[in-house]
Amino acid sequence: MLFKSLKEKRNTNHPTEILAYLKEQSIQDYNGYLLFNLDQKEETFFKNLSFLADESTWIKEDLDGQVLIAQTIDNDYLFATKSSVTVIPYSFNKQDSEIFDLPIWDFLIAFEEKTLETSILALN
Repeated sequence: MLFKSLKEKRNTNHPTEILAYLKEQSIQDYNGYLLFNLDQKEETFFKNLSFLADESTWIKEDLDGQVLIAQTIDNDYLFATKSSVTVIPYSFNKQDSEIFDLPIWDFLIAFEEKTLETSILALN
């Protein structure tokens, strides 16, 4: 289990420290599905948000204090704080998004173990 062993080596819940650790370990993706440390992806995400702006979609202020952890190959996004993960589908729709009260390592471990209850992310 990749994420469980990484957590044992670097047990931090700070999203930017986790991203730096993944980069240090040359981990750019998980099974070609979760893509980490994407240059300028956050900037592109927020440009798309402002372009699609309407009351049903996220706005930048909603995500203040959250860090973009990963993008899926399906163009869904994972944002995290020290204690929660927000999964935003490619539609950027707030109602379709999922919020997990889990630190990022625990979220990734549950994802890897296929125990995460999600209707957005592909667990296979």
